[in-house]
Amino acid sequence: MSGITPIKPPSKAASTPSVPAPTIMHYDNYRLYLKDWFEWKKTQTSNYSGAIFARMAGMQSHTLLGMVMRGERSLSAASVRAFVKAMQLNPKDAMIFERLVFFNQSDNSEDRAFYLEQIVQLTKGKGKGLLQQLHQYGQYLSHWYVVAIRELVSLKDFQQEAEWISKRLKGAVSKKQVEEAWQILLDLQLVSWNAKTKAWETLHPHIDIDIQEVDHAIRNYQKEYLTMAYEAIDSGNREDRDFSNLTLSIRTTDIPKLKERLSEFRKNINLDFACSEGNADEVVALNVQLLVLTESSKRKDKSS
Repeated sequence: MSGITPIKPPSKAASTPSVPAPTIMHYDNYRLYLKDWFEWKKTQTSNYSGAIFARMAGMQSHTLLGMVMRGERSLSAASVRAFVKAMQLNPKDAMIFERLVFFNQSDNSEDRAFYLEQIVQLTKGKGKGLLQQLHQYGQYLSHWYVVAIRELVSLKDFQQEAEWISKRLKGAVSKKQVEEAWQILLDLQLVSWNAKTKAWETLHPHIDIDIQEVDHAIRNYQKEYLTMAYEAIDSGNREDRDFSNLTLSIRTTDIPKLKERLSEFRKNINLDFACSEGNADEVVALNVQLLVLTESSKRKDKSS
């Protein structure tokens, strides 16, 4: 006989009550889902292990599951299919799992937005609260004019008419786009009709979310403004724009201080110039970019 010990087939736990498996749509991190699923599986089958999971997945490495759960390895499209097979997910849950994997692993802002939209559509509002929030903020930052239209509400002469809004934005936004943007603002409860003053007003809900979670939406939003800034250099009235550049050499240790100073600058501009409801005349966009142009050996060593 061979000296190789065969893997025993999974056996049902005799006295363990039936507990439902974790629901994939309740997770915003596929690694946490895998961890909870694995713990649940071990309560259902007494000798379940990573080796059995690997065999069910048709994979050789019995340590892969643990490495993925700990964040030491990522999943490829092929390994996602293998994991789905081992977990015996139904077609819908399999699609959600796949999109969640790619959403979590992607660094590209457009890809993250794409997979998030698919997850939201698949869960149909029943998914993890954080993912729903991410989707909402993604909608708000989907186009520059959604934010701009919300600010238009503070103008003295604001009119909630698509044609008026389009003209006030210099015709850069179509009436259809205005209507779609206005619906987003209503759905997110960022604007509201005040029956007492008989006027529209902006609402300021408390946003309790990690900025890193909506980084993909912010990056797409910034890309749009960079494109607008590029096009504005050779178009429009000169009085409607102000561009300036400053290139200087500084110490690596001063970069965090410089970022703090820029943050304080933006806050002070907001405090000094933002108008209350009904007192504004124009809507402006102030964009400040800080680009480190050199490769620093100090920062490289620190990161490694």
